[in-house]
Amino acid sequence: MVWVILGCDAYEYHFGHVYLFFDIKHLILNELRNSSKSYQYFFRLIRVNIITYQRHRIVFNTLFNIERDEHMATMVFVNFPVNDLAASTTFYEKLGFKKNENFSDHNASCMVWDENFNIMLLVHDFYQSFIEERKVSDTQKTSGALIAFSLESAEAVKNFGELAKENGGHVYQVESGMPEEDGYGLEVQDLDGNTLEPMWMKM
Repeated sequence: MVWVILGCDAYEYHFGHVYLFFDIKHLILNELRNSSKSYQYFFRLIRVNIITYQRHRIVFNTLFNIERDEHMATMVFVNFPVNDLAASTTFYEKLGFKKNENFSDHNASCMVWDENFNIMLLVHDFYQSFIEERKVSDTQKTSGALIAFSLESAEAVKNFGELAKENGGHVYQVESGMPEEDGYGLEVQDLDGNTLEPMWMKM
């Protein structure tokens, strides 16, 4: 489960990206049911710049005659600007993310947490191409989004934080007054200051 908490300046950009991949997953799964073509074919067709798909959604839906399945889970792809793609990719791999080579190239690394939550690490020039004349934020100095996601236990949250610290991230806790047996969370900043919020809550 993923919560995306956005600053007002970031809302317009991220709104389109958060829900973008629902139709792509649906596109691939529907086509593969009646096709011998491989996943790689469709990934090459769509390419790592998946964002362009949003601009041509009607064309793809018409071409493949897609009808939305309201029960299909939404895939979330959070986009982070990074200065050093290789170093950032390694950092997220140390945290337990897996790199999806099909959605990665010299401009971006697609880091997969599970079947629904992914982080796209984008070099600044590539990130800039999606935000028109706005500037890429220096996330070491400013914050526009806090990406919260749930883990299975408080211990898992602590382990995530320890792995981040061991690999160059910055980790701290915001005092909420909630007893640890009811919930636990951390603020985890990556090498560029992008912030994740791993958390656990008793349900």
